[in-house]
Amino acid sequence: MCSVASDNFYTDAGVSNSYALLSANLDLRGTINSAKALALSICTDNPILFSRLEPLLNRIDNELRNERNRFVHDRWIVAGDKIVRLKTGTKISRLPSTGNIRLETETKREFATISDVSEVASRIADANRQVADLSEQIQETYRQKYHPEE
Repeated sequence: MCSVASDNFYTDAGVSNSYALLSANLDLRGTINSAKALALSICTDNPILFSRLEPLLNRIDNELRNERNRFVHDRWIVAGDKIVRLKTGTKISRLPSTGNIRLETETKREFATISDVSEVASRIADANRQVADLSEQIQETYRQKYHPEE
């Protein structure tokens, strides 16, 4: 059974300040895990909403977060009509033909055009829009589940 929330929860600036404080100090993985837990607790009466949110958050965590980090932390070189991203860091791999071990200190990824880079940014922006839409639906679910006291 759901307890009834105080009207102060909806109107108190401390709630929004607490949210801002938490979201500003958690890394993206912590924010995603917190969002999943909160959404699951709110969406018990609407499991379809959670089933739409969870795969999106997993895609952000497992795929788009890494792409975003590559944009921020890797070196980018434009050479003529090619765009090359240099990812620094060590990787130990084996050569396919011989099985010999080699140490790599950077990897290169070539993009054919600026539209390839733009496509990654578009996927991130699309996921952000989807999160915002689902966030509003979850907030409405919360309001219906925990009515303000009258």
